[in-house]
Amino acid sequence: MSTGSVRGVSAGGENRSVVVTGLAPPWIRDAIVDRLSHDGWRVVADVDPLPEAVVLLELDDAAFVERSFGETDEATWERLAEAPPRRTLAALQRVHAARRADGGVVVLVQPAIALEGAAGLVAATTGWEAQRQLAKSVARRWGHEKIRVTIVAAAPDLVAPPPTDALRTQRAIAPGDDLEVLAATVALVLRPDAVALTGSTIVADGGALMLP
Repeated sequence: MSTGSVRGVSAGGENRSVVVTGLAPPWIRDAIVDRLSHDGWRVVADVDPLPEAVVLLELDDAAFVERSFGETDEATWERLAEAPPRRTLAALQRVHAARRADGGVVVLVQPAIALEGAAGLVAATTGWEAQRQLAKSVARRWGHEKIRVTIVAAAPDLVAPPPTDALRTQRAIAPGDDLEVLAATVALVLRPDAVALTGSTIVADGGALMLP
């Protein structure tokens, strides 16, 4: 991986602890863990009580199976639309219970498709957007307790080949090392000097989706 001026212990965790948990292909998880370790974070197992930083991965490649809304049965809807926000709720409740006295930071990483939707991924995008709205709401509610919650939206094709409808616009920036970009964005949000950043959605997809 490339290095830059913000790399190194002084720019990152300074030997603080972080948990990286959730669903993601191993290459994405490994890239994020490697970057955080390089930046001085001590990546630990999912422990109780939780440390000061948590990265929640919601990048399940199995959710990228295209299907029409009319063909979505109840079991599939439960798995893709309802189970993910429940997982996120449980994870955020754990963070609040563990960190409300001392503060902390949570980064929710999910596909950028959540922001626009896709005709063939109605159930999955419903679940992702529900997670995003939940993260935004608790960011506002828990801000006075110094608990930050921020969403990082990854390029969908980094996870799995998405339906054509999910890639409607071209990137403004030519594709580069998408894994490095995603991992660096997560590390940026976790930086101690990003203390004023919470409740935002940061899209790391090369400018294919530009928020107003």
